[in-house]
Amino acid sequence: MLFTIDMSKNPDVICCGHAAYDLNFMMDEFPIEDRKYRIDELVQTGGGPASNAATLVAQWGAAAAFAGMIGDDIYGRLIIEELKASKVDTSLVCMDGKKSTPLSAVIVNTKNGSRTLLNRRNENDQPAVTKNLLRKLEKMQPKVLHFDGHALELSLKMMEMFPEAKVVVDAGSYREATDRLCSAADYAVCSKRFAEVCTGIDDIENEDGRQRCIELLGERFPGHVIVTLGAGGLFYDRRSSDKTLAVSMPAYNVEAVDSTGAGDIFHGAFSFGLLNGYSFNENLKLASAAAALSVVTPGARTSIPTLDDSLKLAEIRRKTDD
Repeated sequence: MLFTIDMSKNPDVICCGHAAYDLNFMMDEFPIEDRKYRIDELVQTGGGPASNAATLVAQWGAAAAFAGMIGDDIYGRLIIEELKASKVDTSLVCMDGKKSTPLSAVIVNTKNGSRTLLNRRNENDQPAVTKNLLRKLEKMQPKVLHFDGHALELSLKMMEMFPEAKVVVDAGSYREATDRLCSAADYAVCSKRFAEVCTGIDDIENEDGRQRCIELLGERFPGHVIVTLGAGGLFYDRRSSDKTLAVSMPAYNVEAVDSTGAGDIFHGAFSFGLLNGYSFNENLKLASAAAALSVVTPGARTSIPTLDDSLKLAEIRRKTDD
């Protein structure tokens, strides 16, 4: 088991969880079974929620690290190369020669931007909390911890070691580990699917559904709750002493080509904004703008927009301009 070394900066944001390698097949229709198709465009890049988030944070100029497990194989080495090229600290990455790097085949329908994902991953392949890893973490002082629920033991250890850090949880697909992390998060950013499973509400997009959803999630999770709906925008909690209200925010209007990674980019941008002191409302606008800009370009990591473009769409000034 080998740990890579890249300790040039103390990371302000540690993104802990899943990394994969993505093969994005661009098609103008969804394939029909038992036919042959010619693919004119294939986008190959590293992926995974926490890994993509770390890449965005680093590309936007903050010190970021990724922590997680990958295989010591060709796809794992490609992931490490890409992370380092984006100036992501990879010292917390565990490369295990006995494991296979998660691999995703993503079928992208370019007519509507939808994507269908086929993933090879063993849910039991988790990074071990070793003495070597703990020694590295003891030298760090992150301000934001960003978890996607794929490395529960390590995530819990980080929260124990860094109690002052703000915790953001990317709650995508429902799993017990993610639910547990949301219960300790400052910001539980939930997908529509996650929110529906947690609350048992079939339709959370109408006004009554949103209100009941945010009430139930607010009872379950003590921190801020945000529910993202893709092109449907988002809603979040506004709490008072006697009531919790669901407040909606529309998505930015763009022509989608590929929605792969849009959620990861939203969460990464949210963690970046939290680190840099944007208000809660500004941060939601910044994250929404980044996600919107990402869907007009194929791929996940290849579609990360610039900070300047995201701020411009969100109509927010840089903090350094104040």
